[in-house]
Amino acid sequence: MDRILEQSDTLFKLFEYSAARWHGRPMASYIDGTQAYTYSSFQEKVLKMSVLLARHHVYGGKVAILAENCPNWTVAFFASAALGRVAVPILPASSQMEVSNILDHSESEALFVSARQLRKVEEGLRKKMKLIVDIDTLGVLSAQNDGETEQNRKVTVRNAAPQPNDLAVIIYTSGTSGSPKGVMLSHGNLIHSILEAWHAQKAGYRDR
Repeated sequence: MDRILEQSDTLFKLFEYSAARWHGRPMASYIDGTQAYTYSSFQEKVLKMSVLLARHHVYGGKVAILAENCPNWTVAFFASAALGRVAVPILPASSQMEVSNILDHSESEALFVSARQLRKVEEGLRKKMKLIVDIDTLGVLSAQNDGETEQNRKVTVRNAAPQPNDLAVIIYTSGTSGSPKGVMLSHGNLIHSILEAWHAQKAGYRDR
């Protein structure tokens, strides 16, 4: 294994390493070729979404993701967890009550959501969100401000790199219809699992 990869102890470092090492390689896409990313274009899109979040005053808070599996889900996750925020994934099979409980309990400030899942987000919770993004198009569905102040135009995304012990993701398990319980995972937790998986199951150019 590349020594630099072994030293990637946060999602941010892994993100930077992968974009540099595999920049021209396919990263993810639908089978029909839509929502297709190379590692380089993925990096560009993630940074763009991070700037969008910052422009709407979502700097280091919780960002919920309520959507089916898709390449843009990964964009939402890395724009959140890898760049100084905390991702809050919500299973698309969750009920409206479970979605409400998780959004409220996690104190999520922003939401990436698919068109199919949007109906599960109560109007009151929508109004509390600083930003809601359509995960299919990555367009803004609603926002509390226009995101175009002079101060926000100067936002950068590389000055808030997380540390290994920083919280990266909160994963909610069973029981969310009652008292929500979130499993809190750090960057170090996730990187350890990623590297162990890499050792356990090698992947090459032909793998998908």
